[in-house]
Amino acid sequence: RMDAEGKGSIKISDLSTGETLSVKTYPMDQKWSTIWASFNGDKRALTKEEYELTNISEPPAPSPEYFYDLISESLGAKLSKHVERFYSGY
Repeated sequence: RMDAEGKGSIKISDLSTGETLSVKTYPMDQKWSTIWASFNGDKRALTKEEYELTNISEPPAPSPEYFYDLISESLGAKLSKHVERFYSGY
């Protein structure tokens, strides 16, 4: 199992007054897990589900860049949506 966390913050200010109009932080997390099995022995000792897991080979784990890209994309979308919602009232 692999987990990745990140967060993005946004602050919208009035440039003429310096007043903070909006502040928001968006925490993000991404999780990855997989399951497989290997077995040596009499397959009758296994349940159907356990036996099926032995037919799955160990997949490669995602790279750190994969998690970075997922979190960055999600945060970018949330931050953009926040700005869009904020300015839709103007």
